[in-house]
Amino acid sequence: MLSVAEFYAESHFRDPFGATEGRPNPHRGLDVAGWLTGTIVPAWTGGTVVTSQYDSALGYVVVVDSPFGFAGVSHLDVLGAPVGAFIPVGGAWGALGDTGRLSEGPHAHLTLAPSSRFPWTGPVIDPTPHIRAARESSSLAGGSTTPITQKGISMAEAVMVAPTDTVVHMYPGVKSHFTSREDYEAYKASIDTMRAAGSTDAMALPPLHDVTKVSWATYKQLCRHFGVAE
Repeated sequence: MLSVAEFYAESHFRDPFGATEGRPNPHRGLDVAGWLTGTIVPAWTGGTVVTSQYDSALGYVVVVDSPFGFAGVSHLDVLGAPVGAFIPVGGAWGALGDTGRLSEGPHAHLTLAPSSRFPWTGPVIDPTPHIRAARESSSLAGGSTTPITQKGISMAEAVMVAPTDTVVHMYPGVKSHFTSREDYEAYKASIDTMRAAGSTDAMALPPLHDVTKVSWATYKQLCRHFGVAE
């Protein structure tokens, strides 16, 4: 399965949000194409599925209630993730397809709505900045949506250099800051020890020289995703 960074690579972006060429109305989402039918569409944001159905215009649709609003993907090949399922970042929304009368070839039509769980109605906002930020965070060395399990729900964790130049480790509900190399290396060693003993399912932390600095936009998105204060 492709990672968020791979699937949402800029080279696979097609019709942008708001495009009007050849359309009676502005484009309500961002299209990602260049992948074969059946390619799994990874979730760029975590959330609980609130819509999973077929629509004559948009084909098979999945919408999740995410920290950023109702995030949707349309034109899936078959029925996607079921209503009620929690899909973590990098989890499977469904298989890319060409269903629905508005589709003109295999692609994922990605939408983001502030209030409607149905992507064909109500106001929408541009998902592109959030998707780019998710792609950047997915590319973080050692911190790219590595799955962990917390209370039976698959989530993710990430290590980054924050815009304040401190190293930060985030996972659901927890954010740890390291102001010195020694502090980070000691924490990394403790995680390595617990992993070797099988007493934690936390990811192996990367060497400090491999940790990437992120933008404010990415940092804020990660804070919202993991439910921690900025």
